Amino acid sequence: MAIPNWPTAGNFPQSPQKGFSESIGVNVIRTQTDMGPAKQRRRSRRPSTMDVSFILTTAQTQTLETFINNDLQGVNRFKFTHPRLYTTIDVRIVPQSDGEFFKLQYLAPGYWQTSLKLEVLP
Repeated sequence: MAIPNWPTAGNFPQSPQKGFSESIGVNVIRTQTDMGPAKQRRRSRRPSTMDVSFILTTAQTQTLETFINNDLQGVNRFKFTHPRLYTTIDVRIVPQSDGEFFKLQYLAPGYWQTSLKLEVLP
């Protein structure tokens, strides 16, 4: 099965317009010692995450919902252009604590703000 791309139909935004933050890290084990500084060693690579926010039209919100439900079936990875590196990467949407993929916030008639948390995959 081919990995789907982030939607492009209907002038769908290709990069965040409202906000972007990124968390880059490694999985480190830190052990306190009796004296001196703590020891630490790398355990593994922790996936980086990105918080992205978009301003969408009402039609684009439907495109996003269809993309998540049908193309991704809620769990699959997809191709996305990294906002800082401008390279195509594989990501998946991380559901928020209560299981939601995204929230819509009303901005003006026909315009909505949405935020997603993306996990960068190897």
